[in-house]
Amino acid sequence: APMEFFDADTLIGRLIDQETADAPTVQDLLAEMDRTGVGRALVSHWKIAYSNPDWGNEEILAAVKGQPRLRPLLGIWPVPENDVPSAAEQVDRAIKAGAAGVQLWPQLSAYDVTPWMCPDLWLELGVRRLPAFVHADQVNYGQVHDVLRAFPELRLVLQRVPYGDARRLHALMRACPNLILCCSPHFVGDG
Repeated sequence: APMEFFDADTLIGRLIDQETADAPTVQDLLAEMDRTGVGRALVSHWKIAYSNPDWGNEEILAAVKGQPRLRPLLGIWPVPENDVPSAAEQVDRAIKAGAAGVQLWPQLSAYDVTPWMCPDLWLELGVRRLPAFVHADQVNYGQVHDVLRAFPELRLVLQRVPYGDARRLHALMRACPNLILCCSPHFVGDG
């Protein structure tokens, strides 16, 4: 049987400075998956990163509905403030919606991945076994280490890890067995 590829880092929707007509859609994603032989994918929405997690969640849930090859990565409000629901409530909602995990954007959303900034979130994600996904350029590896050591049940998937960070990542993986690396996009030139 041929190997099935699984993409753990896809985004749909438009960027802030992109025309709506140019924004990748679910149909575009499925066509690209067919072209490249990818069987299934985790999908998030740019609105989660650049706008409002709730709006992005609405968009992504509507987009993947009825698409068995696609699972949503939902956004979450990381820091408790004002009328933001508790971490427990948000994680519960994500699980009930069928999320495969939560997509975090700390750099874009002005918070740090630290044990002290959103401890309730790290605890809930770990206890409920819902992984957190974050692009490597959004975090500081020292902070990732501190969170994963403080919350050993938390599973964190580091996406788009740069090839040049191999030494740091090897050490981080030895120290934190709850770290998972997603190596896309890595390309081999000339074959």
